[in-house]
Amino acid sequence: METMSLKFDESQLFLVNILIAFIMFGVALDLKWTDFKNVFFDMKASFIGLFCQFFFLPATAYMISVLLKLDGGLALGLILVASCPGGNLSNYLTAFCGADKALSIVMSSLSTLLSVIMTPVNLAFWGGMYAPSAHLLKQIEVSPTEVAGTVFFILILPTIVAVIFSKRFPVISAKLNKVFSFLSMGIFFLFIGVSFFKNLDIFTSKFTTIFPPVFLANSIGLLIGYYFSRLWKLSQSQSIAVMFETGIQNAAFGLILIFNYFGGMFEMAIIAGFYGVWHICSGAPLSYIIRNNQHKIFK
Repeated sequence: METMSLKFDESQLFLVNILIAFIMFGVALDLKWTDFKNVFFDMKASFIGLFCQFFFLPATAYMISVLLKLDGGLALGLILVASCPGGNLSNYLTAFCGADKALSIVMSSLSTLLSVIMTPVNLAFWGGMYAPSAHLLKQIEVSPTEVAGTVFFILILPTIVAVIFSKRFPVISAKLNKVFSFLSMGIFFLFIGVSFFKNLDIFTSKFTTIFPPVFLANSIGLLIGYYFSRLWKLSQSQSIAVMFETGIQNAAFGLILIFNYFGGMFEMAIIAGFYGVWHICSGAPLSYIIRNNQHKIFK
């Protein structure tokens, strides 16, 4: 077994959660209660997105593992991240390009809650199907209380506070909204960048091994999320939200599981860590392109 380890620790992961909560406040500043009411009255889009996220994406990770004949640890890491709930970066990317932000936040909340069941089930099923990774599997027990607490403090609470603040101080919120999300996301990019460069030697030495599976899983996830949504007659705005929710996973959650339940296994951690970095590399330019072509896309 490889003895190297990534330079991530619990204090860094805690800081990531704080930054995510900060980002969520900025993202939700221009949301209204009616936005969420509309989403909950029409759950079709959420169900389609969750199906893409918890069925298509893990199956895709398994097929990529078979196609590329990945080592057991790499395959298990890829399948684990593909089985994780949607990442909060997807909320920002959806908001930035002007797509359905309320749907994105609702899907992130639901997928994170469902991950208590779906993440270990998908990991056990697809990881067990792939012979090189089957012997590495251990039973994952995720505390529902811990997951619910995480969802509440980094996603739900900042959103509620932002919506209340926006309703109570609309003028201030309008001014803050213009700069807040850019500022918060800039801080997040800076943190991820520092973490990446702290592990630069590891990423570069393994780049040719980890890039192809991560690139394929992310790209196919984005394509599936969008085109499957369009197949079911969702709007452009909804389909883009589902696209980001399907393609952008919570790699930090995957790293927490790897460190807590797999002893920080190097191959799993390196692919999960790179997956988190690549989400930004692929998602940010895509969101920017959509934002600058709104007149063509959102007709």
